[in-house]
Amino acid sequence: MQASRGWSPLEMALGFLPCGVLIAVIAPRAGVLLGKVGARWMMFLGFVAYTAAYLLFLRIDVDSAYAPVILPTLLLIGVAFPLSFTGANVAATSGVAPEEQGLAAGVLQTGYQIGAALVLAVVTATMAVPEGEQPTLTAYHQGMWVIAGLSVVTTLVVALRSRADT
Repeated sequence: MQASRGWSPLEMALGFLPCGVLIAVIAPRAGVLLGKVGARWMMFLGFVAYTAAYLLFLRIDVDSAYAPVILPTLLLIGVAFPLSFTGANVAATSGVAPEEQGLAAGVLQTGYQIGAALVLAVVTATMAVPEGEQPTLTAYHQGMWVIAGLSVVTTLVVALRSRADT
């Protein structure tokens, strides 16, 4: 965004601030929703929001206005993160013996780290820009298609698993 839209680091930080604010507001209150819908459905809601955000990101170009195009993507990510992570953490540790809670949480966090590294490698490869050239939004869109596809698959898996558990 800085390179293709000419945003300064401060403009970039302020542009992404709503996402962080939403996470800070929702995360401490996520337990209330968790009690109403359960961990897997909460993950599902989070991944629906992620998928929508990634698909909306594909609309962003160098001339896109912030409020109608970029902001909705950031707001959806701000909703998705606390829902999906809270649901996943609870699902990963539910039914686990108290003395094994740390192990279960550690396995989940390790999975997050390995998954993030693998996705980053694949997305980076799809966004490859010839040496010496500046990245473009087209390259970012290619990577976003990969992320959106993974998000759709994850959403479907969580939905099927949630449905099977009810």
